[in-house]
Amino acid sequence: MRFCKFAGWRGLALLITVALSVESFWLWRLTHINHRVHDASSEVSANDDPYLRFAKSWRMARDGEGYAAIREYALLSSSDDALLRERVNYNIGTLYLEQADALWQSSGLLEFERVTALLTLAKQYLIETLRMNPQNTDARFNLEYAGRITPPPREAAAPKWQGTKSSVFSTLPGLPGGGP
Repeated sequence: MRFCKFAGWRGLALLITVALSVESFWLWRLTHINHRVHDASSEVSANDDPYLRFAKSWRMARDGEGYAAIREYALLSSSDDALLRERVNYNIGTLYLEQADALWQSSGLLEFERVTALLTLAKQYLIETLRMNPQNTDARFNLEYAGRITPPPREAAAPKWQGTKSSVFSTLPGLPGGGP
């Protein structure tokens, strides 16, 4: 009977040792990634951990390098990790939305085409995020905001022609004399 109790404690000690080893490995890995993220001189390559590349892209976006961050995020959008793809799509959509909002606030309708293009891209990425996770309230809020700041469509220019036409046939090509 004593042998069984001793074996149980030994198994428990072994299990705790394995758990601590695994946790210490993950702690070391996260510490290593954090040091690489904060080291501005380190370059991120395609062989690096995707979450390291994601963190570097996030830092670029935070530091005002939006287009470079979008370019890096786009490389991660084909990842096998569904959660990472969702976060990447959300961040790209949010970056496009921030750029469109800043342009809309500063220039208004003077930059109609650029604002519309940025908002269209933002909406596409946010909708894709919501397809992956319909419960993502941040993406839903940003999509709603993108819809609210979408500029109204431009009105068509009035035709400059002032004359009158007596017959529709006179404008059809190939009918000599204006009629059948």
